[in-house]
Amino acid sequence: MPGVKDIPYISVLSLFILTNTLTFLFAYTKTTISNAVFSHYIAPVLVAIFAPLFLKEKVTYKVFLSIALSMAGLWIMVKSSDSGVTVSESFSPSSHATGIVSALISGVAYASLIMIVRVYSKRYNQFAMVFIQNIFIVILLTPFVDIFPADKLPVLAVMGGLHSTLAPALYYMGIKHVEAHKAAVLGYIEPVSAVLLGMIILSEYPTIYSLLGGLLILSSGYIVIRGN
Repeated sequence: MPGVKDIPYISVLSLFILTNTLTFLFAYTKTTISNAVFSHYIAPVLVAIFAPLFLKEKVTYKVFLSIALSMAGLWIMVKSSDSGVTVSESFSPSSHATGIVSALISGVAYASLIMIVRVYSKRYNQFAMVFIQNIFIVILLTPFVDIFPADKLPVLAVMGGLHSTLAPALYYMGIKHVEAHKAAVLGYIEPVSAVLLGMIILSEYPTIYSLLGGLLILSSGYIVIRGN
């Protein structure tokens, strides 16, 4: 169980989690999918750069190869989603700069929380960390709640159990054994998972470009796992 002296660090982790989520969602409201996703997924690059400095991890050429493959795959996937948006519209400063900056902030927050988790996941039980961080998140968000949505309680319970408890606990459990930069690259599997869940739950079938992009992302994950 984390001691009192470690509580401030976990509270900072909670702040990074909130910043990551809120700025990423805000970016979607201000810019295109490709701008938001590419700006956000600068995180693995940042982790690969700073992990040797702060975590003393060794980064090999395979890591940068996997990042290149992942970003190429992600580009193919999101550009197929943004096929109706022109290049000039996609990068118009008047309408998209705020979203791009917001997504970059999200990526920095994501990279920061990965490195913090890498340190503290080795010391403490993952469920204890999740419990404490969720308390801080509730405290931070409570001032913004006007009416408690009692009718949505079952949905909130599922989200709290899966998204806010089980998912981070499994992530913290895994990052004990995987270096931070490799965990960051494996995070590129997230958009691939979204495509698969869309097929299963929403009957949304991917295009050939999405399949090609997903294959590149999965290949990058394979390189990381083999390198580990």
